[in-house]
Parts: sequence; C-alpha cells; structure tokens
Amino acid sequence: MKYSEATHFKQTTSIGFRNTGLGWLSSRCLQTPPHPLACDKCVNVCPVSAIGFQNTQNGSEVKLTISDDCHGCMQCVPACPSEAIFSAEITALTSQQKVHQTLDLTCHRAATQKDGWHRLHCLRSLGGDVLAEFGANALPESVILHIPNSCHGCNAAPIESNDDWLANAHLICHLDNVAAQHAYRPPHRSLNRRELLFGRPAESLPNISFDDKAPKARRLQRQASAAQTLGTHATPRYLNLVLNHDSCLAHGVCSKVCPTDALIDDGNALTFNPSACVSCSHCVSACPEKALTASSGGNGEIVTLRQSEHATCHSCGHLFQQRITSNNDSAMLACSACQREATLMQESFHDLFH
Repeated sequence: MKYSEATHFKQTTSIGFRNTGLGWLSSRCLQTPPHPLACDKCVNVCPVSAIGFQNTQNGSEVKLTISDDCHGCMQCVPACPSEAIFSAEITALTSQQKVHQTLDLTCHRAATQKDGWHRLHCLRSLGGDVLAEFGANALPESVILHIPNSCHGCNAAPIESNDDWLANAHLICHLDNVAAQHAYRPPHRSLNRRELLFGRPAESLPNISFDDKAPKARRLQRQASAAQTLGTHATPRYLNLVLNHDSCLAHGVCSKVCPTDALIDDGNALTFNPSACVSCSHCVSACPEKALTASSGGNGEIVTLRQSEHATCHSCGHLFQQRITSNNDSAMLACSACQREATLMQESFHDLFH
C-alpha cells in the first residue's frame, strides 16, 4: 500500500531538494497523536534550524515543516529513532547494494570520483544502522567512505569538536580522506526538456505496508542485527532503566504510555525490552512517583523491573497487585488508594496541630 492510498498516512515532501525524495510518515512520528511526545531529535540535529513542527489551526494534527533554509544534508533522517523521516536516495542505495563486494561511498564535494563509487549528497545522512547494514552485506569486503577534507569547511559538519558520526563511522567503515572540490551546496538537478514542459516528477518514495505504520525501534534493531555479523564494535547503544521499588506503586502508567511496547506490564511483572525502546523517556516523565531512571549502558537483554502478586488490602478488603520485595510484610498490605488516603490523613493531621 502506498502512502497516498492509506488514509492513516500523512506524507510531507520538502521543497528545495526534491531530488533527494525526503518524506515523513506522521503515524510513526512521536510528535503526532495518539502518542504526542516531546521528541525533537530531528529538530536539534539540523545544522541550519530548517525543520520544525506546527499544529494545525484546530490543533487536531501536527505537521512537519521544512523551510527554504534547508540545504539538503538530511541528517534529520538518521536522527529520527522511529524512522518516521526517510530518504528515497538512501532506500535506493540500500536496494542496489551488491553483497560480498566493496562499497565505495562519497559525497558531492569530492574532487574526483572513480568508477564504481556511489555519490550521495551528504554521507552524514547515513546513520549507524545503515552503515552497519552496509558493512554486514559487504563482508568479507568492506565499506569505504571517501570523505572530502574530512568534512572540514562543510556546512553540514558539526560545530562542536566532538563528532559522534565520524567516530561511529570509523568503527564500522574504512575512512579515506579525499580532496574537496568546492564548498557545500544544496542539491540541484538541471531540468530536461520533458520536465520543463510537464513538470518534474516527485521522487519515488518507498512503499510501506499498513501494518508497519506504528513507531518502532527499527534503526536500533537493524544495527543490532548487523552487529551479529560485524562484531561487538558495531553494537548499538541501548537504554538502561532502573526502578526504585520503594517509590513504585505498581499502577502501570509507564507501560501504558510507552509507544513501542518496550515496557510491558502483564499484571504479574513489569518487563523492559531495550531493543524495542526508542529512548523517548516518556515512561520516566509520566511516572507520578518518579520511580524510573534512564541511563545509557544497557546490554540489550530483557530485564524484569518489578514482580507482583495478588494480595488482599487489609484496609478495604479488595484484591490488588502487591509488588514483591525482600521485606514484604503480609500484616501490613495496603492497596495504592488506601496508601494515598493514609498519607493524606497523616499530612492533614500534621498541618492541624503544627
């Protein structure tokens, strides 16, 4: 099913560099309903602040907008954790790669281009997941990135001294510093006579099935799959969640707000799957007791954050899920509602006499 044929799909193609075929799928985006989260990774990574989100007049929809300041580096593509932003250029390169052969990649700034080299507009549009997939497919050969002047003097290069993309590319690919022919320029393609008369056709965007419209940790899972072939140096960075059992009231809000089912509460246990997490941190911010803490350094294995058992509240007599801890006292079991009521009464009593 194509985007235009699915009523649940909203597609935006940028102006100014149509030949790159940049598209946006709103149903995957964490900014749009029914999962409106404050995800702004694509906005933060843009070197010219050309990308942003806008609400419609009635506030029912959110649209991704790209201004004319965009120069086409497409760093927003790998920055999107749920793959809501995509590029026809990268999709075409992925489908055309020949397995077990060396893959030479360079950008438009390269002064020379040899036969067999694939020229992208900007190599930084390739995220760690795509580079790892290219590297796994090329084995026993390798992926070589021919980077003009190591990106120095390029508008798409980071201003900060730390270059995470270059460091990650060095772990997965062979880097070759080549001469730069000119400064960075926006994508441009001359019109032929037919396009001048009938208009330039839009780039062919990839077909996505209707079942694949929800946000998922596609990039994380793609890189993890490639790391099984490449080795541990290509392993993605997983999120690590820690639960404070003393603060947790086991009401399951964190699992209900998770957009990718990385957190699952089946009534008996709360489990966390790092390979399904897009690091939106919505579970951390949504927890009323602030019992969850997120950090980097996870190993990707599914962990059980909390286990529960059925218990009877000594106050109201109703069954509830009691979290299992090392110091559970069967004589002092109370549901979360009764615990909150008791806390409010203690606070009111304290305020009355002090």
